Amino acid sequence: EASLDRLFGLATKRAPAAFSLAAQGRKTSIAVLSLSPHGIDPGIAESLTQQLSIELGKVSGASVVSRDEIRTMLQYEADKQSIQCKNDVACLVELGGALGVDYLVSGGAGKLDDSFVVHLELLDMANARVLRRASESFRGKERELSDALRVATRALLGRSLEGAGSLLVEAV
Repeated sequence: EASLDRLFGLATKRAPAAFSLAAQGRKTSIAVLSLSPHGIDPGIAESLTQQLSIELGKVSGASVVSRDEIRTMLQYEADKQSIQCKNDVACLVELGGALGVDYLVSGGAGKLDDSFVVHLELLDMANARVLRRASESFRGKERELSDALRVATRALLGRSLEGAGSLLVEAV
């Protein structure tokens, strides 16, 4: 029932406020860590990470530091340590501080039984805390993870989806 309400726009739940870039007079920097693969091919998780960087780059006033750029900026040992502390907020804040970014996005994508899920976290480096979380799950084909990532990214930033959709119901 909740899915139908969401599909037809009948949900009464308020959407979170849009993500606001705190920096004034300069672009706000957002670092993107590699999404963790959970029951999916690691190559797909890397592709989704690249897509996440592109989606975040669409935010007006944002400057995105991709995982590839992070690798270039950090020494091998520092990068190795960042991977080991992927779920530790304090360690991620330390990494964000070393990169000099305002925000850091981490998360994962995977399969749970017959469903796929994408989950994201937005960490505020100035206040050393998780600012927002978002996830999107669906039943379908693995190739639809890209759409789920787009929806989760929009939710993470408190933005609604753009465009129109339709639903065709046929009775036989």
